[in-house]
Amino acid sequence: MPLINFIKIGEPMPPGVPNITAPRRGNGGFDSVGIVRRDSDEFVFVPYQPNGINRCELHTNYNVISSGFTGCLMALWQEQDGRYYVGHVGTGADGDCSSFWNNRKENGSITWYNEFKPSDYIRPMPSGYAFSTCYALYSFDDTYRQFTAWVIVTAKRSNEPPIVVQRIML
Repeated sequence: MPLINFIKIGEPMPPGVPNITAPRRGNGGFDSVGIVRRDSDEFVFVPYQPNGINRCELHTNYNVISSGFTGCLMALWQEQDGRYYVGHVGTGADGDCSSFWNNRKENGSITWYNEFKPSDYIRPMPSGYAFSTCYALYSFDDTYRQFTAWVIVTAKRSNEPPIVVQRIML
């Protein structure tokens, strides 16, 4: 079942969905570090990596989620060898990989891509809540054999755990 079916407004993120940063800085290009695979839940978590494009190879029937979006891109792409990847493209002051990413698209090593900036979809928080984090998700729909992009925003009140306040299909 797609992960998005377990993400509900007014509830915490489902158990097992982390909100972590990769354990080391990137080198300004592609990496695959700190990836969390939950086979029983059919999802992969790709953590934000400062100065990196943290990615995982895409497999059918998996959902790929990442967090910590404040200006980075979430991307799904195909490389020349035919393999597909999903990644968190770092664009922050702690390491902007935009030029590396754009060069890969322009030189043809990436033959197809879909990208979006999750933070562009964050709406004002409900009264009394403070922004917690922004997640992005590519969810595989087995019925239609396609991926759908989602933005999920969590917020919290004082000492309470964060809850989902926005769930937006792109």
